[in-house]
Formats: sequence, C-alpha cells, structure tokens
Amino acid sequence: MSTPGEFRLAASHHRPSFVPVLAVAYGSRQALQGRRLALARVVSAGKTILGTLLLLVGALAMSGVDKRIEAWMVEHMPEWLIDLTTTL
Repeated sequence: MSTPGEFRLAASHHRPSFVPVLAVAYGSRQALQGRRLALARVVSAGKTILGTLLLLVGALAMSGVDKRIEAWMVEHMPEWLIDLTTTL
C-alpha cells in the first residue's frame, strides 16, 4: 500500500506529460481556424459528390443494373483476383 506522499510524488512525476498534448491541440486548433473557410468549401463539395454517388448506386441496385455490371466485371477479372476475393 502506498502512502499519500508516494502518491503525490507519482502524480507530480506524470503531470508534465500532458503539456505536449495541449500544445498540439492548441496548435492544430489555430491551424484549423485559419483554414475554416477552405475546409467548409471542401466539405460542401464532398457532401454533394457523396450524395450523388449514393443516389446513383441506389438507382443501379433498384434497377438491377448493378448485377449486370458485376457479371461483366467477373467475366473480365483475372483468375487470381477471383480466387483472392472468394477465399477471403
């Protein structure tokens, strides 16, 4: 069992280890603040692109065209790739 003095010594020994983490967090926050507008544009474009792709994949699945695409891809795949994907 440790004494209160030993606990304080151990706690004070580990206390400075959070300082680098705080420095990185503060620095990254400052960097992101400066690029907030550019990141907002990228996020907006990304949402539009991903939403469009999701609608396209959904339409392909609902119409059954995805099965024809899959069949064509399997016909043209090398044998080693088919073996690899079916054994995993």
